[in-house]
Amino acid sequence: MRYQDENDKWLQTFLRRTFYKGFKQPDRYPNWSRVELFVTANCNQQCKYCYLARYGHLLYPEYDPDTVVQNARRLLDWLKVNGFRPNLELFSGEPLVQQVGFKVIDAVLKRRFPSLVIPTNFSFMLSDKLVEKVERRIRTARKHGIRLFLSASIDGKYCEANRPLKGYDVDPRDDAFYDKVFAFCSKHGFGFHPMVYSELIEYWPENFLWFQAMFKKHKIPWWNLYLLEVRNPEWTPRQIQHLGNFIKFLVRWTYSKTGKHKFIDFIFKQKGFNILSNPLTRVGRGLGCSIQSVMSVRLQDLAIFPCHRTAYPQFKVAQFDERMQIRAVNPDLWMTVLTFDANTLPYCETCPVKYLCGKGCLGAQFETTGDLFTPIPTVCQMEHWKLYSYVEALKEIGMLDVIKEIVEPDKRYSIEWLEGELKR
Repeated sequence: MRYQDENDKWLQTFLRRTFYKGFKQPDRYPNWSRVELFVTANCNQQCKYCYLARYGHLLYPEYDPDTVVQNARRLLDWLKVNGFRPNLELFSGEPLVQQVGFKVIDAVLKRRFPSLVIPTNFSFMLSDKLVEKVERRIRTARKHGIRLFLSASIDGKYCEANRPLKGYDVDPRDDAFYDKVFAFCSKHGFGFHPMVYSELIEYWPENFLWFQAMFKKHKIPWWNLYLLEVRNPEWTPRQIQHLGNFIKFLVRWTYSKTGKHKFIDFIFKQKGFNILSNPLTRVGRGLGCSIQSVMSVRLQDLAIFPCHRTAYPQFKVAQFDERMQIRAVNPDLWMTVLTFDANTLPYCETCPVKYLCGKGCLGAQFETTGDLFTPIPTVCQMEHWKLYSYVEALKEIGMLDVIKEIVEPDKRYSIEWLEGELKR
């Protein structure tokens, strides 16, 4: 047997035990249930922290829209023929202002896949024509029982300067624009996932209160916010301190909103804005992000990568061939990423807060250090101070001992270490 044939056979064995089981029974095997459709790197924003804005020309080759759509149909047909019903996610530059994005969405809806998640910057709200195109897809999805969910990637009025729109001398995202966005999300039950970036971090308390005011105005639940700090290397000591201040503000605000008993439920059952729940809850994977639970396929060439963030040529792990057979390219890397536990990294192994830390982004780590698995020192500093501030705030509101009784023993160890630091 040739080396390539051996690798292909080995990879198929692994896929049958993991992703293929999840694709057939997504409710039973949720950790292997998703396919990520990497559509295009094109976007109408130039976000300061975005990997596509910085490295899109390396992550995504020059693409042909017709090829992307044709390959999307081939991939979706392959899934259906094999009896797979995975949950689908679109990752790309802004898909809802591009015809290629709508054609890929239509291909998904036509084949009646159970769910489709689309992160979007909601700039389509600037065009009535595009709003109608999006609404039409939402109606089609609901008619056929498909869960179509848009996740609003807007950073908020006080931080949107980090995400300039291309082609505008004056930013058109005024108060009327935001009212339209929040009204649209209220109408359809969509959520928000702003990025907490180092630049303008000092405005996040005001930014958070702006989100809450908009939620109240448009009758959106106050907890409908998923906060995730950007794990790029730019964090300065002053910005890290501002992040810590924001974490303390967020804990105090939430406690005053919920009271003692509902505070615990919010953290452990309602996802705690993500940024508050993530350190205390267990995700069941060795990395905090979704890289270990998704098959990421770049539609231009049907290449498979660990995730959209690591789609550099040297990290291609597999490839669909002309007959839609998955051929192994670098299966060792794929197995390493999928089974990896970041707590065992040399940089992390002896770190006292590792059981609370969300860990870094492999793509950002490669771009900064030249290695997927070497943490970024400033991100480590950011995580340490964020967690220190979190423990300090929990102690201040009298909830730290309650939390310590709930969490797993390893997390309790990290909390008590940080608590000891508070006393020094």
